[in-house]
Amino acid sequence: PYPRAPLTALLEMAARRFPDRPACTLYGQHTTFAQLDDLSRRLARALAGLGARTGRHVGLLLPNIPEYLVALQAVWLTGATALQLSPLMVAEEVGHWLEATGCTIVVTLDLLAPAVVGALRRGPLEHLVLTSLARRMAMWRGMLYRFERLRRAGYLRLPSDAHRHRFDELIQREPLAEPVPINPAEDVAVLAPTGGTTASPKAVMLTHRNLMANALQLRSYCPGRDGAGGILGVLPFFHSYGLSVGLLTSWAKGATLHLHPRFEARQVLALLEEQRPDVMPAVPAMLLALNKVMRGRPHDLSFIEMALSGASALEPD
Repeated sequence: PYPRAPLTALLEMAARRFPDRPACTLYGQHTTFAQLDDLSRRLARALAGLGARTGRHVGLLLPNIPEYLVALQAVWLTGATALQLSPLMVAEEVGHWLEATGCTIVVTLDLLAPAVVGALRRGPLEHLVLTSLARRMAMWRGMLYRFERLRRAGYLRLPSDAHRHRFDELIQREPLAEPVPINPAEDVAVLAPTGGTTASPKAVMLTHRNLMANALQLRSYCPGRDGAGGILGVLPFFHSYGLSVGLLTSWAKGATLHLHPRFEARQVLALLEEQRPDVMPAVPAMLLALNKVMRGRPHDLSFIEMALSGASALEPD
């Protein structure tokens, strides 16, 4: 039997059971479950003030960073549905989905903002919430990041007007007192655009109950006890595989999610050796790339108790 509860209950429960345990890591920095819960409630209050509520869609155009976790929980706390947007989408694709879903708010990375800014001038989009990775990176990487942002978007000004908002400022608000009531069996938690198998692209509607069932199934399937272990968080959360097997399972289990914004074989191997997660969700292309690097220099990955492969066929060799 599955609890008749919204997905927000997963993080709330983890924050109560394991408040001081790292919920996620990125570039050697960590955020605890208690901090993640608090930041989500603060952002939820801000998003509700911008119009997020039941029946509305909030777009998430973000890589795998802590702000994704905060924003996703915040959207659900307002009763709204998260529209998953891929960082690989071009501006025309993003604009199509914003218009098709009537999406009025998008939370995105400053580096990806050029794909969204044009939608502020047309269509339903009213509010853009921007965050950045620069402050989380080492100095030299942060400088390269800023140069790339300048190359893509020019000098991106973020005026404090009615349309553009800084993520870091919104999470200074008072926390949302009470989440909006959710009907888990009926209310859509995630709208996941897909190329589909026929005709034009479509979006899959995933309810709170659907994803809650997945999370609790995977929690039972994973090795180890609750409040221990770690999960590699490299598979993109805008895809249902990464969302379910990575993000939601870590909340259901109280396990630490070790994030990396995109797959790079050498960096991911270094992350694995540093953080030693016991669960590694992957796709065949990731495993092939990791094997190629390890043929040149062996790596001890004996701490991994379970590796999963999905999304395409895994060749036996």
